[in-house]
Amino acid sequence: MIFLVILFSVKMPSFWICCVCLLLFLSTSDSVPYPSNRCSENDCSYQLQDFMNNTCKIYNTSVCLNFYNIEEFNGETLKSEEESKFYVSIIPYTAELVVKKKHVVATVTRSAINITFAINDIDINKLIVKLYKNVSSTPLCRIFDFHNANNSTKFPINLFYDCLYNLAENGMQNVRMDFIALPLKEKLSYNIFIPGTEYPGSCTWQPLIMVFRGNLHKGIVQVRFSKAPEMCNVSSYMIKLTQHPSGDEKIVEIKPEISKNMLFAQFSSVDGGSYSVSVKPVIWGEHHNYWTKTDKFVVEKPKSLPLFS
Repeated sequence: MIFLVILFSVKMPSFWICCVCLLLFLSTSDSVPYPSNRCSENDCSYQLQDFMNNTCKIYNTSVCLNFYNIEEFNGETLKSEEESKFYVSIIPYTAELVVKKKHVVATVTRSAINITFAINDIDINKLIVKLYKNVSSTPLCRIFDFHNANNSTKFPINLFYDCLYNLAENGMQNVRMDFIALPLKEKLSYNIFIPGTEYPGSCTWQPLIMVFRGNLHKGIVQVRFSKAPEMCNVSSYMIKLTQHPSGDEKIVEIKPEISKNMLFAQFSSVDGGSYSVSVKPVIWGEHHNYWTKTDKFVVEKPKSLPLFS
């Protein structure tokens, strides 16, 4: 993240410098202005080193679904994040939006997310992001096309997208998100809990929780989640895996790491069945902290290997 800010401070207009710095480094309990002007454009070239106009383009859902056969580009879900040639993290933030109703102008706060990508392979020249409200819904879709930049850009490429807001308020709190690298057709897939609006100055914090889908068939549940703001004075985090309907639980505790914007936990040798993941901060002096729980997901029963081939 520090690399991104140094890069932007050289290449970006001062208005965008403020937006990006605030977004990457303010705690989630601080609200920041929604970047409506930047989000209304489809150019992401300014995020690249030695950029030229039109070296990076963002296409929205209508273009994405009209110009690309999404089924053709679905790709194969990677079985491990370590296998991937790109990395994804998602940080929630509270966005301030200016709303005009008749002759009244007001500022409202809404939940929003900032998706960041680190692309580590020159063979990747496009990224597709798909967000599903449910299995049968048409996905919200974005395409990041930077194929014109690959010949002159140094790797890794770091990109971000902070223009998705009002998701939790519109019933998209438990979603599935797929990230597909083209032309390799490598896909990272997650079940994601998106927290609702957190009001400035409060500590009613909820994390964004990502459950990696690629290892569920092996009985492995890998979890990443966003950190609480420093004002909450968190000493550690409890991560709980609950089986349904039995209610059996496994709990691990981890310490916060200052250098990371998301924390990681893993449950291995998990039996097949229905599960949910919950996260709770341990806060000094507080004894009634609440768990934030994901929707249920299925862990497949690991297939036993034959004794003889």
